[in-house]
Amino acid sequence: PLPPLEADRLEKRRLLAEKVTPHNFGDTKYRRVRYRPMATSRFREYFPPRLWDDLSRTGAEIELEIPATARPAAPRLRYALPTFGWAAEDDGATVTSRRSGGGVRLYLERPWFSSGDGELLAVVLGQYLPDKGDDLYRYSTFWGQDPLFLSPSLPLPRPEAFRNADLVETRVAIGELPNRVVTVVGFAPRWDGDRRLWTVDLDLPTGGHYFPFVRLALARFQPRALSDLRLSSVMLADFVQTAPDRLLTVARDAAGPGIHRVHLSGVGYTGRRALNRAVTHAANRVVARLERRLPGVADEALAWAAIDGAADVALTAGAVDADGTQHWEGDVALPEAAAGELLRLVVREEELFE
Repeated sequence: PLPPLEADRLEKRRLLAEKVTPHNFGDTKYRRVRYRPMATSRFREYFPPRLWDDLSRTGAEIELEIPATARPAAPRLRYALPTFGWAAEDDGATVTSRRSGGGVRLYLERPWFSSGDGELLAVVLGQYLPDKGDDLYRYSTFWGQDPLFLSPSLPLPRPEAFRNADLVETRVAIGELPNRVVTVVGFAPRWDGDRRLWTVDLDLPTGGHYFPFVRLALARFQPRALSDLRLSSVMLADFVQTAPDRLLTVARDAAGPGIHRVHLSGVGYTGRRALNRAVTHAANRVVARLERRLPGVADEALAWAAIDGAADVALTAGAVDADGTQHWEGDVALPEAAAGELLRLVVREEELFE
């Protein structure tokens, strides 16, 4: 038994605790809350007002994290689009233009933060070998090369492949499959005020592969929730194909005055499969053309036109490197009729099927 004084103290604390009203937030969202206790004498009204401050005490502030107590809502994906990065350099003799593929932009419908602050969009990774008989198959992200083309194979997605991720969490419970866990790669959405949608950009290591198919398994993830309630239901996005990297080099006057050498390189394919599974060894057709800027046309997309009398130049496909990189090269001559005008060089790559 406790000593009488200690028992009396604990009883007083119990009675005091019963008088404190629990802080009910009215929902299940995660919150970070700061509390500061303040107390005064219950007999303060019997003292002159000038003494009231002396009768009050303020304690140290504490901060508490209140975890979410329900699963986030499933994300609503409007659409997924491949994206590109562009970079150009010019040293006076050579111009280079690099197009980076491997990007995907996801547009998500409002609202967000269904489980509170810090909610992320999660790309869900399950088993590493695609097996349609596995329960996790429809809850997992996969990608692979287009079966129509013979091209370098693509490794299975792992967390390190998502180069711009904000969070990686392993062994996350998935509500639909008891006793099964997944790995999630989290991204913080950003608001697009023009489209009134949330966006997430993925930077994937697929730029060295020829238009692979990507199937994303997406969910919302709340890191600050009860451990078995962090992941929402999983939804599968439509297939999206990411573009391969391309490097265009233009060497000024390399083949003579006014004749520029154009070189395009990037991963391609060594053959195509027909419906009868026959393989045709081929490469894409690449054509270069010069266009002039039309005066008085403000719209950049409509302000360019082909130069009269200037023929398109088909670049010659060269050897394929061991890593699958294809090369195309040709010479483009500046027509005298366009001397002194503002020109641009357009290089077009075409897939041809019989």
